[in-house]
Amino acid sequence: MKTTKTFLIICSALITITASLYFFHFKNNQTVESITYFPLDTEAQFLDAKTKIMNIKTDQNRYQFSVKSYSRLDRPTYLRQDVTFIFAGGILIGKLGKWEESTDSLELSGIFTEKDNQIVRAISFHHAELHAKETITSSQSMSDDFLYIIPNALPSLVSFQTPSNEEETGWKEVLDKEENQIISTNLKKAVRQLDIDLAEFHIIPLSLLANYQKQPLPSFSRQKSDEIIGQLWEGLYKNYYLGIRKQNGQLISPIGSTVPIVLLSKAKQYLYVIFQTADNEFISLKQQINN
Repeated sequence: MKTTKTFLIICSALITITASLYFFHFKNNQTVESITYFPLDTEAQFLDAKTKIMNIKTDQNRYQFSVKSYSRLDRPTYLRQDVTFIFAGGILIGKLGKWEESTDSLELSGIFTEKDNQIVRAISFHHAELHAKETITSSQSMSDDFLYIIPNALPSLVSFQTPSNEEETGWKEVLDKEENQIISTNLKKAVRQLDIDLAEFHIIPLSLLANYQKQPLPSFSRQKSDEIIGQLWEGLYKNYYLGIRKQNGQLISPIGSTVPIVLLSKAKQYLYVIFQTADNEFISLKQQINN
């Protein structure tokens, strides 16, 4: 009898420990791997939010460049989390992400290698989760940068944002056309597979979404625009940054996929996010817009 009682006590203790470890593990996973939109804090604001493509160096037939982002809120918060996507010619070539508790600032950096003439774009989402008593709010910002990089130019590599001569203007036209071709291909697939009329949507490539940091989305108020963008990034983080769920259930890396394109309904009811995986599977995500 005593042996049975001891056994039950040990089992009970093990169950309690296991449950505690599971809860701790689950809680930590939820913290690390989530950007969650909460109503925006009316007072907290980002003092700095910037992304920069820099330090271009040639290496035989390739070139390297750095991408850095930095953000600073006007106060320490419960959780800070930033993500950056890096696209070259409309294809995702890299991503950066970081989270920290009880801080006001974050810095991300990474080095990437390419070999072809490219238009490189980087876009960052800067997020803060604020806790006050039983209220949870958030603060957010976006930043971006772009650069035309021409390693095949003579006598040496050329990079620019705005062309300064006829040769650079020619390169810009070529690279813009290549990037636009990828976007156009995805839009055509969206028309066929989603059975939609593109005239009923505002078309916004993710790489250009930071244009709506200082101006609202078409037909929306500033407040509603920020809400839509915050919820959009929450979905992108869970369904793109952390991995893409294919139709067969397989979870794959987003690297090599095309730039997500936001199709924002002019009727202000919903939006689609569309892109293709590295193996050319068409993916569409839908987000309802609550009135």
